[in-house]
Amino acid sequence: MINPEFTIVICTFNRAPILAICISSILDQLDKSLPFEILVIDNNSTDNTSSLVLNLAKTNPTLRLVKEQKQGLSYARNRAYQETKTPWLVYIDDDAKLNEGYCNQLIKLIQEDKFDCFGGLYTAWYFYGKPSWLPDEFGNKKLLRSDIGYIDGSKGWLSGGNFAIKKSILEKIGGFNPELGMSGLKTGYGEEDYLQKTIINYGYKIGFDPNLIIEHAVMPHKLKLWWHLKSSFARGKVKEKMRCEKKGVRYSAIKLTQNLLGLFIKRLPIAIWFIFRKKEYYWQNLVLDSLNPVFVSLGALHHATRLKIENHIQ
Repeated sequence: MINPEFTIVICTFNRAPILAICISSILDQLDKSLPFEILVIDNNSTDNTSSLVLNLAKTNPTLRLVKEQKQGLSYARNRAYQETKTPWLVYIDDDAKLNEGYCNQLIKLIQEDKFDCFGGLYTAWYFYGKPSWLPDEFGNKKLLRSDIGYIDGSKGWLSGGNFAIKKSILEKIGGFNPELGMSGLKTGYGEEDYLQKTIINYGYKIGFDPNLIIEHAVMPHKLKLWWHLKSSFARGKVKEKMRCEKKGVRYSAIKLTQNLLGLFIKRLPIAIWFIFRKKEYYWQNLVLDSLNPVFVSLGALHHATRLKIENHIQ
């Protein structure tokens, strides 16, 4: 059987300590006789990321560093497929480590060539500790199906941090949308879903394998209450941005009003009841359960208003 040629891509920004663990988890599993490389895209890190990778590369010739000056995860991911020569790219988050057997399963799926892109699960890795109020399920990827097979987005999409794709597809569709996704310390989402919807529209096949697992670190900023509310706001903006049929400011304002009414009529009273009746329910849970829908609506309204202003100016 022909060995698959692939590049494992790690896009990174100021995470040198945990990046070292990520790279080690890959090197520990890969047979050095295989035609592969590990490509680290440094997206303007100000820590010792570059020196770390260059030092590791001295004893690991399969490891390569490239710097991308345009800030944003989508720019970094797109730089990766422009730099590689292998037919497959495998994107792994810089704050993740591979589960045992990951690379063997990865190679098997590439060799079988049933999918044009595929991915798997991630489980929470509490490298920085876990506050008691954070739900146990937080940081775990939802199971899209229990066996290896095709997905169409009806139950969700693959995570971009555990994501293999043919280079030819990225070249054809133009890669990840730079207007979406993380950018430095700015929270953003949607670039992975948008890419996969485009892939489906082009007639390509997306696969999911529950055995392809990484452990994904829950970073310190995600252990703070305010981050969760900002995340809901960002998701609301992306939801409105990706909506096929734009609903506009009026619709978004109505949804916000409905969610504000629901806050006082339903969600807040229920959350207060939980505080007194449920043993492991904390004030942080009350805040999130009550306010998350409001922040999603605020994000959607923000984007709809901005879009209306831009269209008016044009």
